[in-house]
Amino acid sequence: MRGARVQVAGAPFASRSTTALVQDRAERVRKTLKDEREFAKVAAVDTYGDTPATSC
Repeated sequence: MRGARVQVAGAPFASRSTTALVQDRAERVRKTLKDEREFAKVAAVDTYGDTPATSC
C-alpha cells in the first residue's frame, strides 16, 4: 500500500515512511536506554578497583 498515511481525525498526519522512521528511532532509543542501564550495573562492579598500581 504505497503512499498510505496515518490519519488523525480523518486528516492526513504522516506518510507511512515517516511513521516507520519514527518507530525505528523510538525502538533505537529504547534499546539504547536498556543497554545503558545494563552497562551501569556491570560498571558498578569494579573487579580490579582495589588492585594497587605498579611502580616501575
